[in-house]
Amino acid sequence: MSTSTGKTISIPTINEVEGYKTTEALIKFLDDQNIGLDDDDLQILQKQKLVGEVKRKKRIVSSINNQAVDAKKFQYYQRYNNEHSKASDKEMRDFMDFTSRHVKEHPEVSYEDVVKEFKSQGKQTT
Repeated sequence: MSTSTGKTISIPTINEVEGYKTTEALIKFLDDQNIGLDDDDLQILQKQKLVGEVKRKKRIVSSINNQAVDAKKFQYYQRYNNEHSKASDKEMRDFMDFTSRHVKEHPEVSYEDVVKEFKSQGKQTT
């Protein structure tokens, strides 16, 4: 491809781009193209990649944690419902609301501790 300045820029094929498995390989390719990127530009690319990776990994971990908390809340709700079959709908809603807040704040809390804390706050009706 020719530019208005007369320079020819090599456009990589899809297979070549897929071959850049690391940021370093891509940065080396860009550097070899002589398109006016200086060391600062290349360092910015490297930093952005690292920042992007860290953010992506944090999102994944957060998502996994949220799914685990949701599963635990549902498990506690089901167990409470089985053990308190005569509980009113309001009590069950209150327990689910309480569990949602409490498990989110204390992800390692046991079912027994959730029930104990729920009862100590006078939320149960039975």
